[in-house]
Amino acid sequence: MKCFIQTLFAVTLLLAINNVNAQVAGYMGKKLSVGYHLSALNPGPIFGDRVPFTYFKKHELSLFYTIGKKHSMGFTYSHRNSQIYLSSFQLGNEMQRFEPYTNLQNVQANFYEFNIKFFKSNFIAPIGSFIQFGFGPVQYKLADGQILGQKITITPPGTSEINPNYVYKHSTTYNAFKISFGLYNSKIITGNVYLNTGVQANLLAGGDIDGPSNTNSIYNEAHKYMGFILGSGIKKEHYFDFKLGIGLMLL
Repeated sequence: MKCFIQTLFAVTLLLAINNVNAQVAGYMGKKLSVGYHLSALNPGPIFGDRVPFTYFKKHELSLFYTIGKKHSMGFTYSHRNSQIYLSSFQLGNEMQRFEPYTNLQNVQANFYEFNIKFFKSNFIAPIGSFIQFGFGPVQYKLADGQILGQKITITPPGTSEINPNYVYKHSTTYNAFKISFGLYNSKIITGNVYLNTGVQANLLAGGDIDGPSNTNSIYNEAHKYMGFILGSGIKKEHYFDFKLGIGLMLL
C-alpha cells in the first residue's frame, strides 16, 4: 500500500508539472487561494438501519496554488462528526454481552487529501469549471471514546447477572485511504472572493476498514466488531459529497 501511494503521488505530480502553461498563471494574476466548504453526505443504510440525513456536517479547509492557466494543486483537510448504529455485542466471550443504552453513537473522522484541479479550456484557474482528483489518509474513531450501557453475564445454570451503567471504553483510532473524483464550478462573487459548488465521489479502502473475515468473529471479539462497524459506517456515508463553499484569492 505504501509503495502504491508513493507511486500515485509521483505520477500525479509529474502530470501536473508537465501540463504547466508557459503563460502567466492565475485569474487576475492570483495564484494562491484558500477556501472553506460545507458538505452534505448520503447517509446510506447501515446494517438495515438508516442514520438520519445530517445535511452540512462535514467541514473542509483548503489551500491551493495555481501552477498553470488550467491547473491548480493543493491540500484539503476535512472534519466530520456523524453517527453509527450500534447493536449489542459480546465482550470477548459468549458469557458476557454489552447492550448500549443508545444505539446511535457519535463518530469523528479526519480526512487529509492532496488534490489537483484541471480547468476547462475556456476558464482560467482558479475560476471556472474544473475536474478535481485527490487522495490521502483518513482517520476515524468513536468520538467519546466510551459507550454507556449494561453488561450482561451469563452464569450457570443459565441465570444472568446484570451490571447497569457499565462503561465500555474504546479509544482506538482507525485508518483508511481515500481516492476522490469531483466536478466543480467556481464563480466570482466580488473582488477576490468566489463561490464554489460541486459533487465528489469517494472510494475508501484500507486494512482497518475491511473488518473481520467472518460473521462469528465479529461478535466474539468486541474490538474487531467496533472496527468493522465504524469502518463500514464511514465507508458507506462518504460515497458522495455535495459541496458548497467560499474561496479567497490571496496572492
